[in-house]
Amino acid sequence: MPDLLNGARRTTLPVPRYVRRLPLHRKVHAFVEAAIFRWMIYVAIIANAIFLGVEVENADDTSFTGRVCKNVDLFLTFFFTVESVLKFYSYGHEYITHHMFLVYGISLRSAQRF
Repeated sequence: MPDLLNGARRTTLPVPRYVRRLPLHRKVHAFVEAAIFRWMIYVAIIANAIFLGVEVENADDTSFTGRVCKNVDLFLTFFFTVESVLKFYSYGHEYITHHMFLVYGISLRSAQRF
């Protein structure tokens, strides 16, 4: 069974010593490493793809669908920003050196159209 489906722990980034001394680090790190956190990210990514597709078809921001898509887009941008902050708190500078940080940074920056 693929790692994605069975919820098994994947290989994590190293955690620097200075990060382990931060308040609530152990709880934040456990939450970031939990399967439920990963599943929330997966669902958010799929929802983001669906709503971006709907938004392209309904580019009019004055329609009901356009307003819903814009609000969902804002919420998901906030959600992905919180995800990045939690991972940065959990992994310290190791998260910034990870290749996915670049992908998150580009996608969050592109979402800020207004």
